[in-house]
Amino acid sequence: MDLDKRIVLMESRIANIERRVMRYRMALVASVLVLVGIALVGATGDKDAVFDTITAQTIWIKNTAGEPVVLIGSSETSGILGVTNAAGKVVVGLGADEIGGQLYVFNAVGHMVAGLGAEDSGGALGIYNAAGQPTVGLGATQTGGTLDIYDAAGKVVAGLGATQIGGILD
Repeated sequence: MDLDKRIVLMESRIANIERRVMRYRMALVASVLVLVGIALVGATGDKDAVFDTITAQTIWIKNTAGEPVVLIGSSETSGILGVTNAAGKVVVGLGADEIGGQLYVFNAVGHMVAGLGAEDSGGALGIYNAAGQPTVGLGATQTGGTLDIYDAAGKVVAGLGATQIGGILD
């Protein structure tokens, strides 16, 4: 094969390679554009989703204004649920401890006004004034139930309860 034929053949091969490279570039650009389009549609698409399982230590649920209104979380030993008011104060708390479940209700300034929970001998309910001082306590004991009435200073001033031999009024 003479030199002229070799040069023509080489130029033909180079031209073929250049055409292939150009097609590969076009395919790459088209692929990138398609991926960008998919990403943009996904970012602006439907905001609703359904999951079988979500695993997290804390989840904040926000209202339409973007303010957190519900906390779902965990402590060292249990789960926690908190609901906030418009000012961002927790007004309802739900949790658990080693004995059982606990429910707390707070007023707008953050004082507990009611509490309900499990105790060793059964359930207990506490009602508190606006300052968070106890006013009424109701609970279960090994021998029955108790009712305590508190004065403004938080001292028990009247009590009603069940004992093994009958009722007691104090």
